[in-house]
Amino acid sequence: MKKLLSATLVLIIMTCMITGCKKEEKSEGKDDIYIGFSIVTLEYPYYVSMQEGIEETCKKEGYKYVTADAGLDVATQIDDCLDMIVKGVDALIVSSWYGDSLSEVFEEAKASGIPVFLIDTSGVPEEEEFVTNIGTDNKEAGYCGGLWTAEYFKEQENKEKINCLTFLNSTSISRDRIDGFIKGLEEGGLEVNLLNEYLGESREDYMSSAEDALVTYPEIDLICGSSAQAGLGAYDATVGAGRKEIKILSFDSEKDEMDLIDKKTNYIASVMQKPYEMGEKAVVSAYEFMKKDAKFDRATANEFGVYCIDGELSSEDIMK
Repeated sequence: MKKLLSATLVLIIMTCMITGCKKEEKSEGKDDIYIGFSIVTLEYPYYVSMQEGIEETCKKEGYKYVTADAGLDVATQIDDCLDMIVKGVDALIVSSWYGDSLSEVFEEAKASGIPVFLIDTSGVPEEEEFVTNIGTDNKEAGYCGGLWTAEYFKEQENKEKINCLTFLNSTSISRDRIDGFIKGLEEGGLEVNLLNEYLGESREDYMSSAEDALVTYPEIDLICGSSAQAGLGAYDATVGAGRKEIKILSFDSEKDEMDLIDKKTNYIASVMQKPYEMGEKAVVSAYEFMKKDAKFDRATANEFGVYCIDGELSSEDIMK
């Protein structure tokens, strides 16, 4: 019996030496890549589209992947990322509002040899290590929207001066979008009287703020929202008050926005930042970094533009 066992062991060892043990073997093909994706929220269609870009690209390429929704909670997002690192993902993709709070994630990923790719994440300290941050410059995207809107008011409304309200949330992304937008309006040739700005989080918040503003300010030309929820909430209020002379512009270009724009309502435009393409680009970049030793700048730009009654206009169309 012992001789039989010895002969069997020798045969197994010889087979492994000749062919390689399958459990140790790692294919150089694409299907051995394991992607982890932590997203700040799936409450907004903008981020749903981004996750779809991640998942559909992984499926197309045959990559294994895992995703987690932080539900707008920074502690949850940190825990999700650390859990993915423990699970042994080959690359970690993160889209967050809390770039200044992810130090532990960067440290653990570095210690585990896992490259980190960010999508549309602001506020990350200079000393933190990651491969690249994919997204649009929010100030630049806002500026593009402001230039388009200035041209609209001068040509379509015959106005050189406007009364404006802005709706935003407390994140730096939102702040940058609005600051860039106001700069674009002014450098586009409009005199801007900024009546007030309102903070909120949901469509209902913004609708309530807009209803108050419509009572407070009898003359309003434009409401600019830093997100689809802000724009749609403002639109709901103008419709309810019969104030369709007030123009609405916002960001994200969600389907509800585009439908209103196509119907030629007072919702005149939305800045596009293409989150699906950001997700797709993150997966492709992870593959190229790990398998082709590709090099990346700290920031990787994603194209942006404006959706209006004329359809999609690129930044080149507007900023030429």
